[in-house]
Parts: sequence; C-alpha cells; structure tokens
Amino acid sequence: MITKNHSWDVVEHLDTPERIALYIEAMLEDGDPALIASAIGDLARARGMAQIAAETGRSCESLYRALSEKGEPTARHAGGRPQGD
Repeated sequence: MITKNHSWDVVEHLDTPERIALYIEAMLEDGDPALIASAIGDLARARGMAQIAAETGRSCESLYRALSEKGEPTARHAGGRPQGD
C-alpha cells in the first residue's frame, strides 16, 4: 500500500483569533527565542506579508529576511529603528 505524505503548515490553521491566541500562548510558554521568532513569521504569513508590509511601512523583502529561519526579527533588521535610538 502506498501512503502519500502531506505537508502540514501551521499557517493554514491560524484562521481565527482564538487559534492565533492559542498559538502565541504556546510559543511564549515554551520561551525559546528562535521558536518565538518563527511563530512571528508564521503569523505574518497567515495574515499576509504584503498587508503587514503596507501597515508597517516596511518592504516585503525586509520582512521576509527578518522573519526567515536565519533572520533576526528586530526593528533594526526589519527596517525600523530600535527602541532607545
């Protein structure tokens, strides 16, 4: 019997405010900064990177770069000014 593997993407399930809140809560409870950064990227993809870019005045490219697995999701890297500057 041949079994098909289906890719699973959490973004497809972040479709209600309740699910988003539960996801954020779980990521914060874990406390791993890399996991939290990844979750922020997931939430941005769920909402739509172009919409986030338009609302924040950032480019999609800078947001994708900052929210990638190797990115650094800080204001400086997302094209903004860090607090205190």
